[in-house]
Amino acid sequence: MGGQAVAGAKPLRFLSLDEMTSEPAPIEWLVRGYLEAQTLSVLFGASGSMKSFLAIDLGMSIATGTPWHGFRVQNPGSVLYIAGEGFQGLRKRLRAWSVAHDVQHAPFYTAERGVQFPDKTAAAEVRQEAQRLEQPPQLIIIDTLSRSLVGDENNAADMSAFIQGLDELRHDLQCAILIVHHSGWSEKERSRGSSALRAALDFEYRLDVHDEIRLLKATKVKDHEHPPDLAFEVEEVATGWTDPETGDEINSCVLRRSEAPEALKPKPKLTGATRIAFEALVGCTNRRRDEGGNIDLGTVKIHLDEWRTKSLSGGLSASTDTESKKRAFRRAVRTLLDKGFVATNDDYYWINE
Repeated sequence: MGGQAVAGAKPLRFLSLDEMTSEPAPIEWLVRGYLEAQTLSVLFGASGSMKSFLAIDLGMSIATGTPWHGFRVQNPGSVLYIAGEGFQGLRKRLRAWSVAHDVQHAPFYTAERGVQFPDKTAAAEVRQEAQRLEQPPQLIIIDTLSRSLVGDENNAADMSAFIQGLDELRHDLQCAILIVHHSGWSEKERSRGSSALRAALDFEYRLDVHDEIRLLKATKVKDHEHPPDLAFEVEEVATGWTDPETGDEINSCVLRRSEAPEALKPKPKLTGATRIAFEALVGCTNRRRDEGGNIDLGTVKIHLDEWRTKSLSGGLSASTDTESKKRAFRRAVRTLLDKGFVATNDDYYWINE
């Protein structure tokens, strides 16, 4: 399949350097910072992480133009949802989202059955149905990969064929595709199956469970800065429906954005001169601890002169001018203080644990 032309592809043309560098290419976001138009993405997580709820949440926001947890939906449009599992629960979930966001109608369409790729007949059905819509789809959600793949998800050839089938559909319909997937059996930090999938992605997100909090983390962003992690809490919503047999209320859930606990907030990364200065302070501290026994970091205080000497000898600044080197060191110290990595008193500094 690797040698076949992509259906509906444009004729090949090579762009000159002037054409490529005259101006930046405009970015067409679906949800600013989190999902770009006409891209291939994966949302993965363990069972019970509520990844399908989040996929519905994202899809309904795009279908209705509702800001997605504070982030603007820049290009709303139709959304197609292909559920290979959990179809019966979708009605409740969609109803709960509609009630929670006071939505009556939306161009969000759910397939009556699963579709497998790269089955040409099935893909043609999706393409045909999509072309009947008043608005062309902006997003297709496939939930889940394991129920929508012909073959073995651990087999690179089968996975590559699956990706090619989705790429053809995505290019023909000029829409984005989001795949809901499971995390690895033993490695929960990565998605399950062949690495060929991750290599093909523009965006990859992992949804983790931390007690009552669901934490969304970008694990791959191909052409943009990684967006901030997002924390969600689960809110029960009354659908307004009742069970016809028991008369009990039928409820479901939606995800609401919340504040992540301090322990889950990402630590700021250190780069350049700031990283070198911090590593120098760690080096001074470790030497002092070796000399004085295993004592707490916060009780090892290093004088500014010792720290500066160690930092400059570690290549903190490429300048040959002494004053320029000292200024670079002072900037690094200010940054470390501002970010809370170190503390100070009377020209002595120590590492904050």
